[in-house]
Amino acid sequence: MTTEELEKRIETLEASLAKAEEDKKTALGEKFKLAKDLKAAQDAAEEAVADAKAETGSELDQAKRQIAKLEKDLKAAQTEATTASESLRTIRVDNEITRSLSEHKARSEMSEALTALLKSKVAYEDGEATIEGKSIGEYVGSYLGSAAGAHFKQASDNSGSDATDSVKKANMARLNGRPSTPAEWDILDAMPAAERNAFADSINAPDLKV
Repeated sequence: MTTEELEKRIETLEASLAKAEEDKKTALGEKFKLAKDLKAAQDAAEEAVADAKAETGSELDQAKRQIAKLEKDLKAAQTEATTASESLRTIRVDNEITRSLSEHKARSEMSEALTALLKSKVAYEDGEATIEGKSIGEYVGSYLGSAAGAHFKQASDNSGSDATDSVKKANMARLNGRPSTPAEWDILDAMPAAERNAFADSINAPDLKV
């Protein structure tokens, strides 16, 4: 190979080398740009995910607060409804006891004690107020008609031409023991305080004193 041919070959190789170097720079530039674009895309994706999580968390917190408020309001409404229901039941029981005591002629001065006694016995069966399995009215009538409840009941009115004499004779009678009938309780109630207290002591019944 001649000198001219060698020089020409060298020039060709140098030109090819220069082009290769230029192509390498171009490829590296494109690779860098791609890497930069990829990093930007990753950052944007991560930011979008973070924003979505933050927004979702905020919505979740708001939903939790709303649920907590609804639960609180529901509990308050249930408490109010329960209180109202209990008040209504109490009023109905009080009214029924008052009506029954009046119907069965309970002594007015004993109504407060009787009402307290009866209310302590009230139970509810299938939503209905009962006492020992009976309606309030039925129980009051049965109780006032018994020996245990007789002294809570008014004495029967006397009638006829001997009425006044009968009352006088009853008031003049003397008790031999603890009263067990409405008439005997009327006699006890008619006694002067000192006489009644002395009588109570004589039969060992301090609860009869005034």
